[in-house]
Amino acid sequence: MAAHEHSHEDDSYYLDQLCMLTLSGAFGGICLALYFWKTDMLTRLLGPQFHLFVLISGFALVGLAILRALSLWVQVGKAPELHDHHHDAGEHCHDHGAECQEHHDHAHEHGHHHHDHGHEDHDHGWAPWRYVVLLVPVIFFLLGLPNKGPKAAQSEAVFITNDVMTEAMGLASPASPGWSQLVYIGYLSHEQVNGTAEDWDFKNLAPAVARDALSPDADDRVKWKDKNIRVIGMYSPSPQSDREFRLVRFKLTCCVADAIQLNLPIVSRESIRKIDPNSWVRITGRVEFRKRLDQIVPIIVVAGNQAVVPCPEDPNPYN
Repeated sequence: MAAHEHSHEDDSYYLDQLCMLTLSGAFGGICLALYFWKTDMLTRLLGPQFHLFVLISGFALVGLAILRALSLWVQVGKAPELHDHHHDAGEHCHDHGAECQEHHDHAHEHGHHHHDHGHEDHDHGWAPWRYVVLLVPVIFFLLGLPNKGPKAAQSEAVFITNDVMTEAMGLASPASPGWSQLVYIGYLSHEQVNGTAEDWDFKNLAPAVARDALSPDADDRVKWKDKNIRVIGMYSPSPQSDREFRLVRFKLTCCVADAIQLNLPIVSRESIRKIDPNSWVRITGRVEFRKRLDQIVPIIVVAGNQAVVPCPEDPNPYN
């Protein structure tokens, strides 16, 4: 009876160890796959300064899983030898007389004692629910989640876009304001779409215009005049106006949970339509500086839909 209970305890122990080393190997494999294969997923989850640690963790977990597997292999190989030794001792005892009977009774009582102890410790055996919880991140990885970056939050309009339209109307003669407005918008649209534009990265453009807006030297703002720039980001419409939106990226310090939204205000001289929120767009426009209350605020002015073009999603939504 004692040997029988011991066998069941061994089975539970080995099963628990196999599950743990399998999960450890799976986690290590996921770390290596994120670093070498699913780089876009890793970029969405962690800042680049932590990518090397993911690689090291992957090799460490896989190595430990292999070492533990070899240890279990050796341990299982020794188990039959211990079983045969106890069996031979029992046979030797059956060849004796009263002494054997006394020893047999003692062993029987000892066996029952261990049998009761086995029932008391039954709750400390294999617990499958633990592995169900640990399998959750593995399932998420196999499903390819997360497969998208953070979503842009809507923000209130910085400018009343009618002010921009009034500027366009101001170019018109009193006799024909509408025609002059259309001519101006058409000219601006043609220049932004077909003219020369300077490509900028969001991470460089946003601090550059913010710095020049705060500069006490007006020449720092003059250099942007009549210069067309082109930049890529996420489209975030304003709930107050269809002629104003934000171009959005995110700043990642540690992980996706602490991502900070960075906004570039965009003002259009025409209504922007048929562009879904959080879709990626390439905009072509001009940097202008407007006074709002007691501050100078940078904006980018675009002619209309022709200057806001959908583009493929950037696998790295961070600036």
